[in-house]
Amino acid sequence: MSPPQNPTIFLLGATGYVGGCYLNQLLSGPSTPKQITVLCRNKAKFDLIKGLSNNNTTVEPLSGSFEDHDLLTKTVYDHDITIEAGDSDNPALVNALLRGMEKRKDDGKQTTFIHVSGTGTLADDARGEYKSETVSTSSISTGTDVRYTLMEPPSHPTLST
Repeated sequence: MSPPQNPTIFLLGATGYVGGCYLNQLLSGPSTPKQITVLCRNKAKFDLIKGLSNNNTTVEPLSGSFEDHDLLTKTVYDHDITIEAGDSDNPALVNALLRGMEKRKDDGKQTTFIHVSGTGTLADDARGEYKSETVSTSSISTGTDVRYTLMEPPSHPTLST
């Protein structure tokens, strides 16, 4: 199954450094998506995000939080691609997103999930001293085929008011 020509994207964490980099790249890249829905937890940034729409891409802020699991599941279901750059250590959030992906899969819809960690994970002050070789484990069991790809985010400034 080939990816959609003009995908719809659900982006979490767009006002942070990593998520802002992805949003900027999506809006300025050679092939822009039809729509980007941005979870907006801060009402002060709602209009700023809405104002990012251009001739090719509609940017829609979605008022909510990482705890609005039903809203998140439905929104993932309604989008071709989900990029989660808002909270790298929130299993309940990820489970809500994966439930939306499972529903899409059950209905025969192609879906892509990109989960990236934020810059806050770089400030753990471990100084190279880790307890084990295991970097991350997960108890999330959804039955879906999940592939992980490590990649550098594009370099762009953060969204700010």
